Amino acid sequence: MPLRLHFFALFIVLSTSIGLAAESANKTGKVRLGIHNFPPGFVMSGDGKTCSGRAVDILDRILNPVGLQIVPQCGTPARIYRQLDSGDLDIGISTITNPLVNHSHLFLTPPYTQLVLMLYSHPESATGAATNSVVAIRGFEYQGQRLKLIQQGFEFIEMPDAVSAINFFLHQRAQHLISYQEPFLHYLQQHDAAPQSQIRQQHLMTVDAQLVVSARSAYKERIIQAVAQYAARHQCHYLTACPPTDAAAPTPEIQPPL
Repeated sequence: MPLRLHFFALFIVLSTSIGLAAESANKTGKVRLGIHNFPPGFVMSGDGKTCSGRAVDILDRILNPVGLQIVPQCGTPARIYRQLDSGDLDIGISTITNPLVNHSHLFLTPPYTQLVLMLYSHPESATGAATNSVVAIRGFEYQGQRLKLIQQGFEFIEMPDAVSAINFFLHQRAQHLISYQEPFLHYLQQHDAAPQSQIRQQHLMTVDAQLVVSARSAYKERIIQAVAQYAARHQCHYLTACPPTDAAAPTPEIQPPL
């Protein structure tokens, strides 16, 4: 082959390779987000087949500009942790102290939101349940608070998600409920349930929840870059505190727990 034709053929091959690489980088990807029933951030249908919520809307705003589309996948917390390990999910949301989440995965900053952990209790005269019974989400260690309660003599009743645990407690089948504050208050508002004045409250701790990107995700670099750019543009301390549009706005102040 003449030298000129050889260089021309090489140029065509290189141009095609670069074009294919750029196309692959810009191709719309479907990012699988694990969702368990933890409203209002995560909401599942009654049959457990569809899920949505505020977290889906927030991540859509973050990832759509870089060509990534959120695909919600419903499951229990324990199943979501396993799917992050296997690479069947790209993103979950958890606390960095959760011992069930493999730390080979990537915990992103800024945090997704701030969680307030509470222990709710019925007056002892209001229920026939054992006074040391406490209902909780199966697979949640609650930042070590589960172990502390066990050491104090509490006996746990396990439920698959936040909604079922709260419902069990409000029907007075357990004396106590360990729960993050936001889903509990949301449940009361949605169901016009018992007023809080009838329930004792004990603040246990406040902790950050972060996006967790699977170490096996094909989109991890694009997700990390998109989150960093979004947070820098809006100067957010928490992703849930970012304004809902691309117009920059003052970051809402994070209120201390009551």
